[in-house]
Amino acid sequence: MSVKTRSGLFVAILMGIAALLASPAKAGVITQTSEFTGTIAYAGPGVAPLTNSFLLTSLPPTFEKFNKGLGTLDSVTIEITFDLSLKAKSFALGLFPFPGFNQQLVLSPSTLYFSFGGFPLIAYSLPSRTGSCTGTVSCTAVLSPLVVPGGSVTQVFPAIGSPGTFNISHFGTLTSLVSGSGLPGLISGRSNIRGAIDVSYVYTSLESGGGSGSGSDSVPEPGPLGILVIGFAGLGVARRRRHSTQTRPH
Repeated sequence: MSVKTRSGLFVAILMGIAALLASPAKAGVITQTSEFTGTIAYAGPGVAPLTNSFLLTSLPPTFEKFNKGLGTLDSVTIEITFDLSLKAKSFALGLFPFPGFNQQLVLSPSTLYFSFGGFPLIAYSLPSRTGSCTGTVSCTAVLSPLVVPGGSVTQVFPAIGSPGTFNISHFGTLTSLVSGSGLPGLISGRSNIRGAIDVSYVYTSLESGGGSGSGSDSVPEPGPLGILVIGFAGLGVARRRRHSTQTRPH
């Protein structure tokens, strides 16, 4: 085999090795999904602060940590979808039968806060609501229902070890405003929430060219592998021909 041919085979081998080393690492995604429901009860004379956390009744306390054996964790994506309903009323009494009084029950603009193990996530703003009534002896103001169907929040943040415990809090104020000869109302109400949460780990596989949600082994691309096979096969043929030439009797 000529020097030019051998040089070409060496170049092919080097190209194959370089292509394998340069194969991009593929990203993998592992997603954990869980549904949840929760409730908050409100009560108070005159003012009922909504500084409470939902009592979640159907959510695992934690999500599984990322398996570092799969690769390097790049980021965590959390997506929450939910339906929320809030209903409240306020019962007020008059001091005197006449001239009567007016009561207005007001829900201030409020906010839902989502967190994991104390790590704050995105907040969801809720609009205000009002209800009113007029009475002489008593009256009940019913809050215009607050309903949020199909609410959604999504956040991507740097890699963390584990999202931890899921928590939802509702911050705002229910206030009974009475004008005339009436006493502040006795507020009672309840919020209900249900939805689902997806926690996705986005990672880079430890093995170049591999990586999948199931952590399968990587397989070299056929192009670079083919170049290597052709190069080494050519060298083997050249070596056998050279050996045959050297051992042939003159």
